Amino acid sequence: MHCLPGGRRPWLGIHAGARAPSRRWLPQRFATLADHFARRYGARIILTGGPDEEETVAEVQRRMAGLAVNLAGQTSLGGLAGVIAQLDLFISNDTGPAHLANAIDVPSVTIFGPEDPARWASLDPERHPIALHPVPCSPCGYNDCPIDHRCLRWIEEDTVIRLGEQLLDEGAAACNA
Repeated sequence: MHCLPGGRRPWLGIHAGARAPSRRWLPQRFATLADHFARRYGARIILTGGPDEEETVAEVQRRMAGLAVNLAGQTSLGGLAGVIAQLDLFISNDTGPAHLANAIDVPSVTIFGPEDPARWASLDPERHPIALHPVPCSPCGYNDCPIDHRCLRWIEEDTVIRLGEQLLDEGAAACNA
């Protein structure tokens, strides 16, 4: 089990929204991640999202087997930063909250689709790795994919889980050092 100060369970934030549909990984995949981390690490799941992302977040929550705290549409930008600052891990699409996690240095995994990670990914890939499946048509500037959304569709849950587990396990090792 993951070691945290005070013996508490890890807190895992998930941000399934993004303004552009081309940047949104499937809600079912986020639900799979949430259930995995809740089962394996006893993680408390916190779902975040803006006012326009409430339905996406609700879909993630409906598809989850476990429980989650749904904060979609309930925080200001500063409030969201405050929530993220309390997390042990943040998993997000490539969108504003992913950059917040990077800025306040909360371990995070960002799921990249059509955008250029050389331009937008964190400068610290150890603490803020990205999940990416390179495709010939990426990067692109489409808000709606004219093909089949392969840049995100081909990113498997196991890839994101592995990156998240590495970050949580590194935190546990630091606690035991």
